[in-house]
Amino acid sequence: MKPKIIFIEGNPGSGKTTFAKRLEASLIDMGKTVKMFQEGDLHPIDLAWCAILDEVKYQQVISDYPMLKDDLLRLTKKINDNYVLAYTKVNHRLAPKSFYDSMGSYEIYRSETLAPFKDIHQKLWYDFSKNIEHDTIYIFECVFIQNHINELILKYHLSNQAIFDYFMDLITPLISLNPMLFFVEQKDVRQCISRVADERKTDDPAKFKDWIDLVIEYIEDTPYATKLGYTGYEGIIRYFKDRQALSLELIKRLPISSTILLLENNYDDLFKQMLDQVKSIL
Repeated sequence: MKPKIIFIEGNPGSGKTTFAKRLEASLIDMGKTVKMFQEGDLHPIDLAWCAILDEVKYQQVISDYPMLKDDLLRLTKKINDNYVLAYTKVNHRLAPKSFYDSMGSYEIYRSETLAPFKDIHQKLWYDFSKNIEHDTIYIFECVFIQNHINELILKYHLSNQAIFDYFMDLITPLISLNPMLFFVEQKDVRQCISRVADERKTDDPAKFKDWIDLVIEYIEDTPYATKLGYTGYEGIIRYFKDRQALSLELIKRLPISSTILLLENNYDDLFKQMLDQVKSIL
């Protein structure tokens, strides 16, 4: 069976976004119908950087931020009785800091227990498997391993086996669709994180912190960061090294097609490997 779903995973600085965009363009040039989704998009299977609001709160947001109304309507979908809003995609020039602070408090990632986080994602993945457009290739960037494993390690401190079981439950509805997974393994994690920290400096310090400061703040604020030694800049480097090692271990056990691409600043070579691998089974 031809692949319908392609996951691209890896640590920050692995080139996931660039690879996803290049793969999308190449497949379209080949005459394929492609839908590419990035983290934070109004996404069929992911809720990262999305607020989940009930009817009353959603209407209140539209009322409170009339300058964003068109964006809010465009960036919202309804799941059962809730409204899912991809709030980071609104026009940044129009959105005040209070909007981001408020919407961030309604993310599913603020859930205090694992069950609602897991249940809502499993429902998304199951519903997607039943409604997939079969003439379409879906490219998903960093929505399978990366965001979930952060929660499982840092917030719930699950065992490696429990983490594997979680990912098996998540991927099971899609196995029959022959998903492909590409994981970009960083040979030098420290160098990659340092580079991406330099690249992702905010252009609006009054509204946003630098990326690396946000990452350190986020990780240090999780329940198990201190216990596991993931604090400060050196702790973050150690975390990304450990997370990459665990991700590689999990991927080898998952019953889906997977390819590990070793990154040594050879982005063009890696993309060619990726594209050739996809072409070989289309």
